Amino acid sequence: MLKHMHRGMTWKNAKHGIPYGYLLNHVFEHFGVPLGRGVVGTIKQTFSTATLLEFSSGKDVEIARLRTQLQQAISQGPGTSSDSKEEVKKLRVENAWLIESNASLNEEIKSLNKQLIQAHVDANSRMNLVLQSFSPRPSLS
Repeated sequence: MLKHMHRGMTWKNAKHGIPYGYLLNHVFEHFGVPLGRGVVGTIKQTFSTATLLEFSSGKDVEIARLRTQLQQAISQGPGTSSDSKEEVKKLRVENAWLIESNASLNEEIKSLNKQLIQAHVDANSRMNLVLQSFSPRPSLS
């Protein structure tokens, strides 16, 4: 992008448009570059080679600053302090207890399901007896 801007500035009779101008608006807004309309009667500002070089060196400084922040975040990230290691240990113990508790609850559920099924079978057999007692018997004549 900077090379393209440089070409547009140094080639006198060439026409160089920037087709990604709307994208640049977002970039300029992010870095706080004012994008308002120019005021009538003011001198138009142009990019010089020195300005472009100054911008690119500022970009290198920003990249170095961001790399430093990234390294700090990595070194101070989760699991790097003794407190977080102890927290992980506590969570693993709690997880093991929950797994054990879950297994015992599953066994209890299976037992209750068997009891429920047996209760239904018993209720159905009693209902069959009741229905047989009320149904008319065929005559023997």
